[in-house]
Amino acid sequence: MRVFKSIEMLKYDDRATSSTMKKTTITGIIAITAALVLMCALITLTGCQQYGYGANVSASPEPEVELNPITGEPYQDLPEKRGVITNITEFDELLRRASSIASYKYTLTDTDLGIEDQQFWFAGRFVKTRFPYTYQHSTGQIYDEVFLERTTKQAFTHCSREVCEKPNIDKELERVDYEEFYVWDPMEYLFRATKPSYVTTEMVGNDYTKVFSVTFEGKEARLWLQEYYGYPLKIVVRNEDDSKRTIEFKDMMVDATRRGEIDLPTNFTISGEEGNWYFWEHYLGEWPKEGSNIEIPPGEVKPAFGV
Repeated sequence: MRVFKSIEMLKYDDRATSSTMKKTTITGIIAITAALVLMCALITLTGCQQYGYGANVSASPEPEVELNPITGEPYQDLPEKRGVITNITEFDELLRRASSIASYKYTLTDTDLGIEDQQFWFAGRFVKTRFPYTYQHSTGQIYDEVFLERTTKQAFTHCSREVCEKPNIDKELERVDYEEFYVWDPMEYLFRATKPSYVTTEMVGNDYTKVFSVTFEGKEARLWLQEYYGYPLKIVVRNEDDSKRTIEFKDMMVDATRRGEIDLPTNFTISGEEGNWYFWEHYLGEWPKEGSNIEIPPGEVKPAFGV
C-alpha cells in the first residue's frame, strides 16, 4: 500500500511538472510573439525595406513641382514658422506699407547695371554707397565710397577707413557726376512694377515673401515682396532676347540707418574748393533740424550762406 501511494504521488508530481512546463512554454511563446510584433513595427517605421520587409509596398509618386516661368526654377517651400504667416496678397496694401519706410541699408545686385554686392544706405535725401572694390581718379586719389544728396544732386567720392589707413586725417573729397553714381532706391524700383497679379508665397533667404507676376518697364517679370512690410527683395525680368535681369536686395534692414553711417566725414574739405565743413547741412548752407542729434561745432552760428 505504501508503494502504491508513492507511485500515485509520483504521477501527481509528473502532472504538476508537466502543467508548469506548459505554462512556462505558453508564456515564452507570448513573449517571443510580442518581440516579433515590436520588431516588425520598428522595421516598418524605419523603412528597412532593403532587408525584404515591405517589398510589396509600391513607391509613392513624386509630387509635381511648380516652376517659376521667369526664372525656370521651382518655387521654394516655406518651412515651419512660429506665429502666423500674413495673408496679405493685395499689392496696393504692401506698397502702402513699404512707402512708410524712412531708411534702408542693403547689398544690391543688378545684372543689367553691372552691379554686384554693392552696399547702399538711404535715409531721406542722403545716400551713401560703398563698392566691393577700390577705384582711382585721374588725380591718383583712391576711393571706395560715394556720398550723394538727392535734392541738389551732388556727389562726392571718399576713401573709407575700410581701405585707407588714415581716413580721419585725409578727409579731402572729390566732386563727381551725380548721375554717374546714383542708383534707384528700393521704392524707385518698386514703382516701376505695374499690372500685379498674386502668384504664391515663397522664401527668399530668411524672409517670407509674396510673389507677384508684374510688368516691369514694359517687360514680363516676377517680383518678391517682404510679406509684411512690403519692400522688394528680388526682381527677375525677362528681356526681349529671353535673357534675364536679376535684381536682388540682400541683407535688407529697414528704418535702421543711423545718421553717422551716411554723413560726410567731420571737418572735410573738397578738392578745388576753399573751406572746411562738418556735415551735409553745413556744406549746403542749412541748419540741422531740431532733434537731428547732429553735433554743431563750437562757435558755429546758423549759417547764412548757400551752395
